[in-house]
Amino acid sequence: MKSTKSSKRSYAIVYIYVVLSYMLYACASQASLGGGAKDVAPPDIIAQYPTHEAMQFKGKQIKLTFNEYIQLASPSENILVSPRLEKSPDFVLKGKSLVIKWKEDLQPNTTYTIQLLEAVKDITEGNTLASKHLVFSTGEHIDSMMISGSLHDAFTGEACPKTSVFLYENLNDSAPLSQEPDYVTYTDSKGNFVFNNLPNRSYLLFALEDKNFNRMYDLPDEKIAFVDTYIQTYALPLLHTDSSQSIDHDAMDSMRIALSFFQEKDTTLKFLRRNLIKQAHYQFVFSNEVKDFQLISLDTLIDDLYVWDFGAKKDTVVLFFNYLVDKDIRFQVIADDCVFDTLDINPADKGSLMKMKKSVKDSIEEKKVLSYTALYAGERNRKLCLVFDYPVHTADLSKCFLLELKKEKKIDTLVKESGEDSLVEVLCYDTLIPQLNFEDSLQRRLMVDYAWKSKRDYILCVGDSIFASALGHYTDSIRLAFTTKSLKDYGNIHIYYQFTEEQPYIVQLLNEKKEVMNEQSLTFDKSIAYDLLVPGKYSLRIIYDANGNGKWDSGNYREKKQAEKIIYFDKVIEVNPNWTVEEIFSVK
Repeated sequence: MKSTKSSKRSYAIVYIYVVLSYMLYACASQASLGGGAKDVAPPDIIAQYPTHEAMQFKGKQIKLTFNEYIQLASPSENILVSPRLEKSPDFVLKGKSLVIKWKEDLQPNTTYTIQLLEAVKDITEGNTLASKHLVFSTGEHIDSMMISGSLHDAFTGEACPKTSVFLYENLNDSAPLSQEPDYVTYTDSKGNFVFNNLPNRSYLLFALEDKNFNRMYDLPDEKIAFVDTYIQTYALPLLHTDSSQSIDHDAMDSMRIALSFFQEKDTTLKFLRRNLIKQAHYQFVFSNEVKDFQLISLDTLIDDLYVWDFGAKKDTVVLFFNYLVDKDIRFQVIADDCVFDTLDINPADKGSLMKMKKSVKDSIEEKKVLSYTALYAGERNRKLCLVFDYPVHTADLSKCFLLELKKEKKIDTLVKESGEDSLVEVLCYDTLIPQLNFEDSLQRRLMVDYAWKSKRDYILCVGDSIFASALGHYTDSIRLAFTTKSLKDYGNIHIYYQFTEEQPYIVQLLNEKKEVMNEQSLTFDKSIAYDLLVPGKYSLRIIYDANGNGKWDSGNYREKKQAEKIIYFDKVIEVNPNWTVEEIFSVK
């Protein structure tokens, strides 16, 4: 008996030792920071019910089983069931399975598709399952028709990724405004989309920037694209040979629908805000272009209290007060004969930052300097421009002159302190009278026009206090030195525009920032030379100016108007110094 007890005790000790060793090893393994390779593999479906393309399905739920535990990300948005269900299904996680439970009976003899977009992720690293499709039918066959296409921005021509695309069985034009679509998909990263497993019938086709996620076109700032006619589904085009068949990609491309994405222009004129730029300088910003503007004083009778003009865009009014009346004045803001607001404005207000600066040395009387910015100095393709901070009220342009350095230098005699003579070279200038004029009604932009010579040094000289504002700002003396570029520093683009028919077109040259550098209206074929271009990358576009108003117009779904068509040249043109690029831009 003693021997038996001893052996049992030894066995127990060994067992405990083994168990403890295993636990310590397991704990050490879990706590290890070195780890293995990071998990980058997304979840994978290893079983599904019903099976793909199953027929005569009568079940109440769909079950997808994965190879690991998963989490769901916005399933109501990222799991699409088509055709549309009246009631959104429940999405339930059970172990490693996703169960989709219907809340209603499915339609008989109907092919359904379930798209898993970005809904399924693993719970460890958040790896997302790539888009998956499950197809099944409640009838005896699987529908196999399709509709495909692409979505591009109507103005920029750029592809529109991850955008909703809708199909409606209801062929009433009001359907997108009041009901959800029957089929939903999204464009891919290149703006392409496809609907598969459709029945043989016609649909209304739309794309929508669905900002409130209700799948209806009901917000004024949502973008939309639509097709003018009903779209008939088609079978996947195939090329048949004696031994095989393949997809006919040329036929596929010919049947793809090109959608043009636009936002309807809100024609309602609204006053948005007024901005204090600096003392006596304000901006009044509207939602659309205005034709006329007034700021009517309700409690002060001062003639010529202010001057105004439009900004770079006609939806902004730039206003300067001519008098620093240091009190709040009640004004009515009127645009296009409509009163939009009543405001209290102090013309002498400097803003909080300017007040802080003034408090530091408020006892010192300083000269009010009229500052300026010089634009295009030395450029051969632009006039020299001086932009003043405030409108110029008085100016003596006869006191402005231009010095041009001569190539020849003058030899002069310099007498040293020792009494000896020394010969020195002296720079010589010709005094020129350039053509000067203000190009704007506010007299802020002074243009200096002259036939500049290549690689020549110039100095624009203006005496002290020659320019003055109505508020008593004066310019310091101006001495602006610059060297002009050579014609060889520029490049040229010569374009021959070819059109299908005579109608109004707008042709535009754009720089790398997509700014319009040159715009012309044409009605027929023409060659245009864009000369003296700064080296860089340029692009071209043609606007089909259908209404002949000289600008691009967006579309309107309720009026069944598409946005005016824009075609971009198929390549970027790179301009190099002293080089001319010749191209044909044909829309035939």
